[in-house]
Amino acid sequence: MPFVFRFFSNIAAIHSNKVLLNSLKTSLFGFAVLMSNKNFSSYIFLRKISIFVSFIFFLIFLILHVSSFLFGFMFAAEILLTVFSISI
Repeated sequence: MPFVFRFFSNIAAIHSNKVLLNSLKTSLFGFAVLMSNKNFSSYIFLRKISIFVSFIFFLIFLILHVSSFLFGFMFAAEILLTVFSISI
């Protein structure tokens, strides 16, 4: 799931006249990337909101998955107890 591991960099494609010459930096994986000095505050805000919403959906589906597994386990145990007439 890409929204969990976040192996992407904070780069936006822009025109070459907006890029500073000294902004050539080395990223985490050793590749040289061009960073802009322009601030994309709304883009960063929307991306943080998107990651937050994705994380919330991930947690909801994780909780539903675990609870459905436990419900199925309890249902199967109840059927086995009923079939074999075992009382706890």
